[in-house]
Amino acid sequence: MVTESAIAALSIGGLVVGIVVACVILISLIVTAYNTTKIRRELQEIKERFAHDNHLAS
Repeated sequence: MVTESAIAALSIGGLVVGIVVACVILISLIVTAYNTTKIRRELQEIKERFAHDNHLAS
């Protein structure tokens, strides 16, 4: 037989697992957004450098 305390423990455990999964997803989204911004910034610097170099060459 499953007692009420076991059901409560499973419910709390499920809630904790849900919160942990949500936090992991949120952190991964933040890291992805940061890396995307960093890569865009670096690509913009490379484009500016090429534009400057091409301007000097011509």
